This record gives sequence, C-alpha cells and structure tokens, in this order.
Amino acid sequence: MFTYDQAKAFVIQHLAEDADHHDLLDFPRIGEHFDEFDYNLPRGAGAQFEKLHVALTFWDSWQDARNHDWQYYPKIKREDWPRLAQSIVADVSADRDIQNQLILELFGKKK
Repeated sequence: MFTYDQAKAFVIQHLAEDADHHDLLDFPRIGEHFDEFDYNLPRGAGAQFEKLHVALTFWDSWQDARNHDWQYYPKIKREDWPRLAQSIVADVSADRDIQNQLILELFGKKK
C-alpha cells in the first residue's frame, strides 16, 4: 500500500505523463501505470485520500473513453481529457481538494 505522499507523487507524475501522451496522440500509453496505482491506493484511509480516489475514477474513465472512441462522456471531448488531468495534477500538487466542478460532478464521490 502507498502512503499518502507516495500515492500523491505517483498520481502527479503519471497523470501528467498521460496528458503528454494524449497530446502526442499516443493514446495506447494512457493508463500504463493505472493498475499499480489502483492496487496500491488505500481504501477507507480517510478524507486526505479523497482527491486521490477522484483521480483514480477520472483516470479509469479516461481509459474507458479512449477504449470506446471517446463516446460515453458527452460533457468531455477527446481534446479535454489532458486539460482535466492537468487540473487534477495542479490540485493534488497543491494538496487541495479537487476544484474543477465538471471533474467533481462526473468523477467525485456520489452522495
């Protein structure tokens, strides 16, 4: 299991890399490190990890969108995914809650 700091560093690095892969149209590389993050991200570890779980859900959905020709997320166009990933990276880097309302609406904790 990752500590909070390990999980934070991991998602910052790999979401940013995947944004770059997307911008280069290297779509198959998106999510190469997802399974490692999913496996090592603690569940039920408290509020501090909540933004990392939003990042996990977003990352999983990004791959799903890619796998289905960008069809099933009507509020997000293919070219929006890297910008949204960078938004998550910025929030996690600043150690603040996710700020983007679209990300929270689509990938945040359902109440």
